[in-house]
Amino acid sequence: MSCTTKSAFGSAFCASIGMLSPIDASLALDWQVRTKPGEEVVAHSYTAGITATCQVTGIPKITFTAQPVGGSVDIRKANLKVAAKRHDDDRDIKDPCVGMSLEGVSIYYMPRGDFHGTDRISYIVAWPRSRVRDTVTIVVEQPISENEGPVGPRP
Repeated sequence: MSCTTKSAFGSAFCASIGMLSPIDASLALDWQVRTKPGEEVVAHSYTAGITATCQVTGIPKITFTAQPVGGSVDIRKANLKVAAKRHDDDRDIKDPCVGMSLEGVSIYYMPRGDFHGTDRISYIVAWPRSRVRDTVTIVVEQPISENEGPVGPRP
């Protein structure tokens, strides 16, 4: 079973798949978020693993395989809710766990104040019965200076 959860920070993926190979490549996902230099953003969040009967199987552990070059990352505990949408489509799912609050973790990304461009983090998310490898692409937008304005004729 896999599902999407919603938190105050946006969407998050949760999984309770059963016994898998060491890393199930079919579950690997690429996420994208946007921010500005020096502005912290939640890169992604993950709930505790759950069974089909909503029993918690354990909090996910994050192991980074590629660190960002233009900023830093921090993992924090989070309280997340299971939503009625799957991570890979927009169909409602009939799931007894929908609306359930679960502990989880959020990955925060903080770009340096002088960095703009594209940054990436890659990591493995491990629950007691499954593991996935995910990547987040962070687009750090170049700020517009106060001297820059719309181009065009002036009245």
